Amino acid sequence: MVRALHLTLLIVPGCLVDVTGPVSQGAGTPSGGSDVGGETSSGGAPNGGAASGGGNAGAGGAGAGGAGAGGAGAGGAGAGGEATGGAPAAQHCPSGEFITTIRAGEISCAPIDAVATQSLAESCTVYSGWRNDCGTGCTTLPDRYGTTSSSGCVAPGQDSTCQTHNLGADTGVQLFGLDVDGTVGTGDRFYAAINCLPGNAEEAPCAEGNFVTGYDGEVVECRPISGAIVDYVRPSCSLVTGWRDMCSGCPTAPAKYARSSSTVCSSGVGDTCAQVMLGSEAVQLASFSTEGAVGEDDKFYVGLRCDAVTSPETTSVGTCLPAEFAVGLEADGSLVCRGLAETAMAAFRNHCSLFYGWRDGCNACTNAPTKWGRVQDGSCALGSGQDDTCITMDIAGQPVHLYGLNTDGMVDGNDKFYMAFECK
Repeated sequence: MVRALHLTLLIVPGCLVDVTGPVSQGAGTPSGGSDVGGETSSGGAPNGGAASGGGNAGAGGAGAGGAGAGGAGAGGAGAGGEATGGAPAAQHCPSGEFITTIRAGEISCAPIDAVATQSLAESCTVYSGWRNDCGTGCTTLPDRYGTTSSSGCVAPGQDSTCQTHNLGADTGVQLFGLDVDGTVGTGDRFYAAINCLPGNAEEAPCAEGNFVTGYDGEVVECRPISGAIVDYVRPSCSLVTGWRDMCSGCPTAPAKYARSSSTVCSSGVGDTCAQVMLGSEAVQLASFSTEGAVGEDDKFYVGLRCDAVTSPETTSVGTCLPAEFAVGLEADGSLVCRGLAETAMAAFRNHCSLFYGWRDGCNACTNAPTKWGRVQDGSCALGSGQDDTCITMDIAGQPVHLYGLNTDGMVDGNDKFYMAFECK
């Protein structure tokens, strides 16, 4: 049998894969000839006689008067003159891409960022709430709370509202507006949390949104990435909330702060955290209580923070390790696999934003906030309003960008606090 030189240039969406097949430079079997000794070929001799044109050569050159079974062609030996050929070349996806399928030993790759962002948009929700008469150490549930996510806003009433507004370059931001009651001061408590629900990790067809996790040389196995993406974000990405008195326009860190991820809550400095049931969800609820009369020199803080996590490449035969997906195929058929930690963190850091704002004289109103700002993991931007600030503080050894909102005048029953969260 003869193997010719094959050079295949495979172009797939988002990547270029060069696959080199088995190589033999020997001449082909002549018309009517055979490369097995003992059979008569045109012009050849039976039972081991030399065939016209020679047998198949080994790698390195054409056979000259090659022998029959067991004979050696010029340039290399081989059983019956058959060349052994070369192994397929190793293949690897470009940075930021993972394998979507493998056909005839050739990989197809696609970027994963957009799918990761969509997974977070469908999974993550932010909670915002308030309660009166719940001072330091109080763990009572909020009297009022609502939720905001990429898919919308839920307000339970009691003067709280949902509205959509353009905030700077961000259009169609879906804001939850939290109305407080009475004069805000000592014993008022403000709550916040982020909660990302686990995603799908079951085996699925190799279709859009699913990526390769296993390959045995013939059968390809795929899974959706949503489960792995959210599994990295749930313990690693937190919402930070806090407060400070006597801080009109000041760049000082909060005197009280707490942070909440989907799996743990840390009281930080000066207040409480607890896992509670809000509706049907178990939420890690961070909170702080204010002190004194809250007015123009009080500052409220929010921020987002993700841990630094990495996923090294590994090599697996047959199936990638749990939560890993294929990024390459070795010449021997084993998979090069990688976790999604960096992909998940990058999607959250670059595409997920938390908006925070305030307005006076807005009892049950649906107007836009007069003061607002926007934070992402690694950045903070001032929207509108005087005295607001962006600062960076260290929390658990990592810098966190915080937006600081200064309220104006006495905060009472017609003040509204806004929050929105979206990944896009």
